[in-house]
This record gives sequence, structure tokens and C-alpha cells, in this order.
Amino acid sequence: MSGAPAARLEKTAVNYRPARKERRCGTCVSFRPEDMACELVAGEIHPAMVCDRWVPLKRSHPVRA
Repeated sequence: MSGAPAARLEKTAVNYRPARKERRCGTCVSFRPEDMACELVAGEIHPAMVCDRWVPLKRSHPVRA
């Protein structure tokens, strides 16, 4: 396995969009607020947005569609 970072997905490929309620980038395990970035999605990521790859920070967090 190489040390090269994995390629990130384009925003359009993951349906990046304005979020509703608590399901948003700011509550996702992949969001990196210090860099305004995501481990999975390319480009600048805003905490008030969401995509189809969202996973809650805590498993006890309610997941709403």
C-alpha cells in the first residue's frame, strides 16, 4: 500500500447540497473543520452542507433522511 492520499470524489458525484437539520458536513466523521475539507470529497467544504456519503460523528446521533 502506498503512502499517496486517495483521490477525492467530485461534489457533483456525491450530491453535495445545502443541509437540513443535524445531518450536515459539520456533524460528519469525514469533515475536517481546521482545513474546511473532507476526507472523501474534493474542494472547500462548508459545515452547513451535506452529501450522500454523510456518516454521523457519534453512532448514537439520530439519522434522518
